[in-house]
Amino acid sequence: VSTITNENCDGAEDLGEIASSCLPLQTDADNTGACPDDMNDGGCDFSQAGLMGIWYTFDTDADAQFADITTDLANAMFALYTGSCGSLSFVAGSCTTGSNDLINLPVDPNESYYLLISSDTEAAFNFNITIKNIPSNNLCADAEELTDGLQGTNTCADAEFDSNYCDQDANSHQIYYTYTNNTGSNVDLEIEINPYISNGNPVDQIDVAVITDDCSGTYFNTNSEFCNTLGDLIVVDCLEDGETIVLVIGSI
Repeated sequence: VSTITNENCDGAEDLGEIASSCLPLQTDADNTGACPDDMNDGGCDFSQAGLMGIWYTFDTDADAQFADITTDLANAMFALYTGSCGSLSFVAGSCTTGSNDLINLPVDPNESYYLLISSDTEAAFNFNITIKNIPSNNLCADAEELTDGLQGTNTCADAEFDSNYCDQDANSHQIYYTYTNNTGSNVDLEIEINPYISNGNPVDQIDVAVITDDCSGTYFNTNSEFCNTLGDLIVVDCLEDGETIVLVIGSI
């Protein structure tokens, strides 16, 4: 009699709700002694002799958009399903084999998923599930209007431009805001960015670049780079009436 409690769908280990915080949830696992499974979807044939599969289940939150799943299990094969045990539906595009990782798979918010992970190698291993929600202003073309008292997040954001301002690079987390001067005269725009944590990790450094509204990455003027500015006053000077700027706000 097998002592593996999660080698069948009905015994899937429940990981609970995974927040869309872009932070990986690492789980320790062991498929030693497990059996093949009667599932064959999307190129993942879990019924092959010698495969040892185990099951997990998790829920997404209301903001979930994408999922990443990675594992250090050799020769791993895994896939996602929705529904209930006995009537599962394969999630298109989720079959992953060999040394590959599952990256940016679209997922539904407030959904329950089953994960079947298998291999012809029996071992203790771990896997990571990351649920992501990409900010709507992650691209310059989708820059959000800058308003007083605005709360924003760069959690799960990436870098549209491989810009070299301050310490930012292609792996940074950047979001975009736009401001148009409609005051009828030239103005100096004062901006202060303070910490606000809704999820993810606290940020200890924020860099800001001021670029032109054509989204080419061109600096607005010679005073358009503000490094490590968290809590400091930023002044964008000499903004003419009718002129529009874009703020790139990022952290590493």
